[in-house]
Amino acid sequence: MSLPPPPSSRMSPLQRAILNAFHAACDLLPRNLRRSLILIGGAATIAHGMVGRTTKDADILVSVAALAILDNSINSRQGGFHKDTDGAIMWEQRDPVDGQSFFVTVEFLQIGGSFLPRLPEAIGFGEGCVATLPELVRLRCETVVERGDDGDDKDLRLLLKAARRRGLQLPHIGEEEMKVMVEAVASLRDETLGGDFVAMLSSFDFRGRRWGPAVGGVFILP
Repeated sequence: MSLPPPPSSRMSPLQRAILNAFHAACDLLPRNLRRSLILIGGAATIAHGMVGRTTKDADILVSVAALAILDNSINSRQGGFHKDTDGAIMWEQRDPVDGQSFFVTVEFLQIGGSFLPRLPEAIGFGEGCVATLPELVRLRCETVVERGDDGDDKDLRLLLKAARRRGLQLPHIGEEEMKVMVEAVASLRDETLGGDFVAMLSSFDFRGRRWGPAVGGVFILP
């Protein structure tokens, strides 16, 4: 299963450049490693069609093998990539309509590293992958609790509404993660969004028990 790209006409030139930066990174790899690149963060939100989201960078999870190849390629300034004076990885695209250049900051994060020890749920996107919408909800809950800035709150609101609208559900959630997600959603102080979150739940561990899917809005013990 692959995610179709958002219609180009709905995206800004910068948003198109951000997604193209991800595709350009995939092109630097042999085909057998391209699926090991997973787009996350704000760029992934755009990839899922939420073009109201603004960002200037692309966060990409990568395997150890892919990271070594990407590092060599970027140091050689291949594929439109280069390293800025401060070491930041940049990718440039010139808009074909008005000739304006857009610079996208790209951050590669190792899968299994401290940022995300587990392998995230993802689907195909171009030659690579993108985190699923439920996965983006899980990740954004973590950043809401850890950082708690206004941008994280806005993102979580956007993601919860989109997931509810599309009828998507979370995978089974362990107790520690469930506590984090409940804290994040509660911090939004919005009963409607709380309901959106509950509608996404399939099964979860809480207070030492495993709870099954809701029946008539009430969760049950399997």
